[in-house]
Amino acid sequence: MSIVTPTQQIRKNSATGRVFDALRENGSISTREAMTDLAVGHPSREICRLRNEYGIKINTVMKRNPMTNQRYARWFLVRETV
Repeated sequence: MSIVTPTQQIRKNSATGRVFDALRENGSISTREAMTDLAVGHPSREICRLRNEYGIKINTVMKRNPMTNQRYARWFLVRETV
């Protein structure tokens, strides 16, 4: 019997895995980046899944686009120091 780590389990769900990988690589991701660059239809749902199902700590910061004044979310992966 092999032990499956949360990271391995996340990768089974492709959209959640892509968002998680982007957060790990870049430290943050915006709604637009997730939708256009990662082809994720509902980024907030994937962030919710990472928080609730996998216990990953992610902070949300609401921002405004300076050109359109439209609000959007940017999510930051919380790095815990040991």
